[in-house]
Amino acid sequence: MKIDEGHATIRSFLEPNQVFINFVDNGNLDGMGFSPFGRVVSGMETVDAIYAGYGERPNQGRIQSEGNSYLKKEFPKLSFITSAKILAGVPSVPVGTEEDL
Repeated sequence: MKIDEGHATIRSFLEPNQVFINFVDNGNLDGMGFSPFGRVVSGMETVDAIYAGYGERPNQGRIQSEGNSYLKKEFPKLSFITSAKILAGVPSVPVGTEEDL
């Protein structure tokens, strides 16, 4: 599936796991082990409120070796997802077309 705007992706072999929400087409991630698992269909204002002031500054190697202790110490304004749930009875929304598979 093509990773483009609005897709949520996860790269599950990283510890700790990281979830990415793409704001633009990120086709360069397609072959890098990122798996799309959803699409933001409402609540984008919540996504827009996530603190973005650090940009790409967190060091991936330190995230992998030190985890949240590194992030909380060095990036105190960083937003964290503390819980998520799948809502029963909510109709699924297609995240792509057959071409994307």
